[in-house]
Amino acid sequence: MKSPLSLSIKLVVALFLAFQLPAISQTIQLGAGASISGTSGPSPVNNRYRSQQFQVVYTASELNAAGVFGGNIERLGFFVVSSTSQAMPDYKISLGHTTASSAWPYINTASDQVFYRGAYAPVNGGFDMLRLDTSWYWNGVDNIVLTVCWDYVVYPNIATGTVRTYNDGNRNSYYVSSTDDVCGYVNNNTTFDKPQIQFEFTSPAANDAGVNGISTPTIACSGSQSADVSIINYGTNIINNVTVNWSVNGVVQTPVAVNTPLDTFGGLGSQTLAVNLGSFPVVEGGTYNLVAWTSSPNGQPDANPDNDSLTQTTVGGLSGIYTIGGGGADYGSFTAAVNALANAGVCADVTFQVASGGYF
Repeated sequence: MKSPLSLSIKLVVALFLAFQLPAISQTIQLGAGASISGTSGPSPVNNRYRSQQFQVVYTASELNAAGVFGGNIERLGFFVVSSTSQAMPDYKISLGHTTASSAWPYINTASDQVFYRGAYAPVNGGFDMLRLDTSWYWNGVDNIVLTVCWDYVVYPNIATGTVRTYNDGNRNSYYVSSTDDVCGYVNNNTTFDKPQIQFEFTSPAANDAGVNGISTPTIACSGSQSADVSIINYGTNIINNVTVNWSVNGVVQTPVAVNTPLDTFGGLGSQTLAVNLGSFPVVEGGTYNLVAWTSSPNGQPDANPDNDSLTQTTVGGLSGIYTIGGGGADYGSFTAAVNALANAGVCADVTFQVASGGYF
């Protein structure tokens, strides 16, 4: 006869196997003290220059000291002391792994854009927490390189926006300009003022998949455009099957069933997989909001729905020969042609044939 204790243990084990545990949240802060960046910058929150790129490294040792040893970053935020006089446009945050402990010289290796906001207006008085567009997995071993960039503050710009900082002896790098969009430039200046930051992690759980990249171009030529994404296993067990869903401008498309196993981080197999979802029609000047998300990993509810989806906007760019001026022209003026270029971009060679006459 089995004892009641034995039956109880078996019941607990059965319940554990039947119901997956949700991801556990952990919030940490790096940096302390009351030091503040100047209103002339540099910092990840500042309007002194119309465009700025700022890079900083947060080391594994300081993350470990704060009690975290790996996991998915869901939110992050800088301690904003005073906000900017106007929102920072095209505000982007990227994260990557690095063995460097300093961002000087500039770390020009691959990283993942995890946050975008068309106009970011910081909220002062504490850590202004931003939910990432997609979770980012920190491996618990390497350091984290964080790059912030924005463009193009409306002129006249006013020197406003400060954050709390600390100095751990490691350099940060930056590039500022009031004439150029410096996103993607190689930073050419350095500072020891390191922004205090707060991270929100979730511990990996079983059956946790997500879309971690969209490789469809942001500017595409007219015609049929392929929709391509990358999916990832964020969880603690191998995912043998998962569904990848997608929509274009709110219209849900046919989902794709993936049966290629996704291994866990550090496993023998691949943790990620490139997936072709199909295609969608693009016309010049059109805007297409592509959303992709995973569901039902291993036929189970996803342990962390917050990291399932990713969004990207693609526009139909210009290509070919266009006319300016004269009867039946594509554009009646140089201004109209320039506006079209600015709004749609260029996806291939573009030639403008200009009718003779006077233009202003």
